[in-house]
Amino acid sequence: EILTQNGLKGFGDEENIEVSPIDKLRRSMSKSYLSQTQGSVESLADMIDGLPTIIFDIGAYCSKIGLSGLEKPEYIFPTIIGTSKLVGKTSVDLTQKYGTDAYKNLPNMSISFPLECPVDIDWDEFTDIIVEILPLINQKEGSEEKMNELSDFDYSIYPFIFTERVNNSKKNREKLYEIAFEALELPKMCIKDQSFCSLISEGMTTGLVLDCGETSTSVVPIFDSRILTNASKSMLVGGRTLNYFMMELLRSKYSFHTSYDREYARFLKEELCHISPSQSDYSQVWLGNTKTYKMPDKTCINVGVEQQLCPEALFNTALVELDGESVQHLVLGAISSLDSSIRNKVGSNTVVVGGTSLIQGFQQRLYKEVNTLSKNFKYHKMDIDKRQISQWIGASVLANMDEGRDSMISDHEYFEKGPGRLSRET
Repeated sequence: EILTQNGLKGFGDEENIEVSPIDKLRRSMSKSYLSQTQGSVESLADMIDGLPTIIFDIGAYCSKIGLSGLEKPEYIFPTIIGTSKLVGKTSVDLTQKYGTDAYKNLPNMSISFPLECPVDIDWDEFTDIIVEILPLINQKEGSEEKMNELSDFDYSIYPFIFTERVNNSKKNREKLYEIAFEALELPKMCIKDQSFCSLISEGMTTGLVLDCGETSTSVVPIFDSRILTNASKSMLVGGRTLNYFMMELLRSKYSFHTSYDREYARFLKEELCHISPSQSDYSQVWLGNTKTYKMPDKTCINVGVEQQLCPEALFNTALVELDGESVQHLVLGAISSLDSSIRNKVGSNTVVVGGTSLIQGFQQRLYKEVNTLSKNFKYHKMDIDKRQISQWIGASVLANMDEGRDSMISDHEYFEKGPGRLSRET
């Protein structure tokens, strides 16, 4: 429809090639094609305004990319870089691999996480990942080969929405502006809060968003589309904390040395762990089911009490030797910090998202812990498959609303004002 309105024709003329509507749009929006149709449009800027937005949901462990308007992101990939391991003085492959390619070669790779520490992000590595991953939007799902007929697709003419964690630092935001406009040469972009996007994905503008992510857990109150940062709470306990805790618990049974071993600890956590309905005395004899698992080196280990003790760290941070509030206290603290006039409206629409929240029994335990102390808490049931992509979905929704369009920053504004001023204004 966008193409027809602007008088563009000519795509899909090839014989015996099936091209989906979204791929036709991509082909038509390539710079090389636009250069051949200059007489059909007034300017490239006019065309950009009519394009769908590329949504880039940035995650510490897993990121999602795709065009707005779709039901789910087109490409989900681990935010990792893999470097081949040296064997003696030689290496079969010294090149680095990114995202899914790195994960597929995990046994032979040393893995790094550019976004492992929110305070100290390795922006050079993150830029490398973006540059390598973005062209993969040009691939058919499940295909290892790039589509030659769509090789002209150029992401650098599309507007972008990036997502960010709550209370993201000014330094990080400025760096993201710099990457977008200088490294990627994007025409337009904006940055949206991940918690707000999750809430929008459920059609709400008021609520409490509990995000149990890879490196941290945050609780963010939002009222009438306003993020109440002063009442937001967070702790540096997330999925990766539980991975390391699982390794510590199993240390007497298995030695976790390599990146592959550490990712196997993640697998054990995701496959075996479940949260007890109430805090238990783990000094007692384990009476639950013990499961046997074969590790990468063929060693068989028994996993018993670790199944419950590992995720219990979310509700008792002392287990991982961290002072401060546990997840239930974060929720209670955020609710109690609100003005009494909005406390019930916000707390009664609690949205739980993030991969770590998928651990069996998490929501039931959370409800029990919080509801005994506060009657203003009620969680909004979200489809399990949606919890890990709610931020991307919400950003996709915003892209088609005035909220998203009006907050776009052009490359002209960036080079005129600079990242520092833009960060203050937004």
